[in-house]
Amino acid sequence: GPGPDEPTDDSDDSHHPGEPVPSGPAHTPDDTDHTGPHGHTDDTGPHDTGPHDDTGHTDDTGHTDHTHHTAPPDDTDHTDHTDHTDHTDDSHGPGEPVPSKPAHPPDDPHGEDRPMIDATGMPQRAVVIGGTSDLARALCRALAARRLRHVVLAGRDLGELAAVADELRAAGCDTVDTVTYDVTDADAHRALVETAAAALGQVDLVLMAAGVLGDQATAERDPAETARVLDTNLTGPAAALTAFATLLRHQGQGRLVVLSSVAGVRVRRSNFVYGASKAGLDAFSLGLADALDGSGAAVTVVRPGWVATRMTAGREPAPFATTADAVAADVVAGLGRGSRVVWSPPVLRYVFGLMRLLPAALWRRMPG
Repeated sequence: GPGPDEPTDDSDDSHHPGEPVPSGPAHTPDDTDHTGPHGHTDDTGPHDTGPHDDTGHTDDTGHTDHTHHTAPPDDTDHTDHTDHTDHTDDSHGPGEPVPSKPAHPPDDPHGEDRPMIDATGMPQRAVVIGGTSDLARALCRALAARRLRHVVLAGRDLGELAAVADELRAAGCDTVDTVTYDVTDADAHRALVETAAAALGQVDLVLMAAGVLGDQATAERDPAETARVLDTNLTGPAAALTAFATLLRHQGQGRLVVLSSVAGVRVRRSNFVYGASKAGLDAFSLGLADALDGSGAAVTVVRPGWVATRMTAGREPAPFATTADAVAADVVAGLGRGSRVVWSPPVLRYVFGLMRLLPAALWRRMPG
């Protein structure tokens, strides 16, 4: 459902679009979690004038048969993370010594002589697209409790991004930059990559959390609403992931974490526009994971069920409903395993293994 009017943006607009807003002090008063039913939705896509502009990620599992079935194949990512990048310096002439390289990139403002992603899969530097979503905030807090210290938040609402930045500094992050960004703007993706690389030096993790639920009834009548949902949930994120994949491939390390949804595992009649957008993003991300195999970069697709967020406020919870913090804990565990796909809660892996087998005539009557 719609949130209240957006807060007035009193932030300094002297910077240009795509440039990071200077980080505040590393230790600010503890701005506690601002999530909740009265917060504002993540506005990374075009401004929503309709009734359901939200950014969390639903799931809508419907009714569940608890009959035991064999689980789908293990989704653990067995990607070879060996760095195959040729680091040979060809700029010197014959017989000239090859200059030694620094332990970290020369433009790395936070360079340290240790791996960016540690042995447990925890990142130190992250870019968050859709930085005001409840799921993104919960995951960033969970990662800050581990090793995350430097973050670039990207989204449309600079005022709310600033509040999230304060929250993450209080959670332990040293620097948090904010960038105005519209995921549906095809010209904005490379600029965001350049801004993030300049701010972080190396990018360990990119979290794709942009998305809208949209309004199914409106989308069935209005082509513009259908296009808005698909552009915000699929086309824009896919283009952004392509841009960041190029960076991670060049680095020889890093992980893309994509918030998909079980709504895209088998699309239902009751929310097929949203479900189709998530199905497309899910498939694109798994294909990208295959394309990155052997590069040192990897992809993790997250398939949450029904999550209690601002987006789902006022809606009837589906079976196996969960919370943003619980999803974040599942993702952190998946990162530690190097998982290619993370189901949250994990039981949904088995539930949807069964639901794939239901006859179409029964599936189309599944409630929303």
